[in-house]
Amino acid sequence: MTTTVVIDKNLRAPAQKAWAAIESVGGLDRWFPIIDACRVEGAGVGALRHLTLAGGAGEMRDRIVEVAPQERRLRYHRTHHPFPVSDYLGTVEIFDAGPEASRLLWTGALRDGAGK
Repeated sequence: MTTTVVIDKNLRAPAQKAWAAIESVGGLDRWFPIIDACRVEGAGVGALRHLTLAGGAGEMRDRIVEVAPQERRLRYHRTHHPFPVSDYLGTVEIFDAGPEASRLLWTGALRDGAGK
């Protein structure tokens, strides 16, 4: 069974600035308090992102599967994680919401099963 989780968030930053942060793939340790470290091997599609969770809660690895600058969309496949799902595809999209505002839409498609 696949479950879709959606987070829709308004940001106080222009869309191009928000997209630049997403497109760079790294730096998640600066945004998410549950991530202690983030490093990236490679660039663009095929890059591998390594994430260390806070408090020794585990590690995650993402393979970047799409970077679409025109659409301001990034997709990644989580290949390793401590969660009870067998497959995880994340999509992050940035939309204009005014001169100094944007909207971030994160969608996670999760398939039930044992974590990898």
